[in-house]
Amino acid sequence: MAVPDLRSFANVLPLLIEENAELLQFSYDREADVLYVSIGQAREADDSVMNDDGIITRYDADGAVIGYTILNASRKQTA
Repeated sequence: MAVPDLRSFANVLPLLIEENAELLQFSYDREADVLYVSIGQAREADDSVMNDDGIITRYDADGAVIGYTILNASRKQTA
């Protein structure tokens, strides 16, 4: 089984580090080419915002970031 090159996800690392998350969970859907990154226990978002790069920031009811959804993850390029 081929493993995605994690360097291609380097452009989202500053977002994760900025949150100072102690617990990150990753899940990759190969068929959809979507990487899910949850901060803490994975849960449903109350709100979300997608940027121009196809990265969706997910928020809880209090407005705290609970994760990211990265569309077309295998095609992301490093900065």
